Amino acid sequence: MPRPPGPTKGIEYRRRRGLALLDTGLSMNEVGRMLGCAPSSVMRWSQARNRYGESWLAVRFSPGRPLRLKKGDRKRLLGLLRMGALKYGHDTDSWSSSRIVDLIKREFGVDYHRSYITRLLLSLGWGFHPPNIWGPLDSP
Repeated sequence: MPRPPGPTKGIEYRRRRGLALLDTGLSMNEVGRMLGCAPSSVMRWSQARNRYGESWLAVRFSPGRPLRLKKGDRKRLLGLLRMGALKYGHDTDSWSSSRIVDLIKREFGVDYHRSYITRLLLSLGWGFHPPNIWGPLDSP
């Protein structure tokens, strides 16, 4: 069960509350039911407190998965996209998600799923324009 969404202070409060309830003599199952979490989470919190002390309760930053296209590669991708799809042998100059996936694979050796392209391009300042083409968000 992943940690609950929300502010890190709320997560830390939940852990502290759970351990306080456990210290009153309630079982891990009872604490888990009261907090809406698995008893194994309560056990993990208790073991970590015993091993590392109270400092472990603070929620640490999780950087997530590393970027598959580095910052320089992303900048280069924008330059390639600006050159247009005709330069890469397509019959029109518009970019579709499938064409962009192919371009990234050919130029950078990185496989992306077509459905991820939206998130990638939006993070680079590109958006979807009718009829079904990608382009810079500042263009009509």
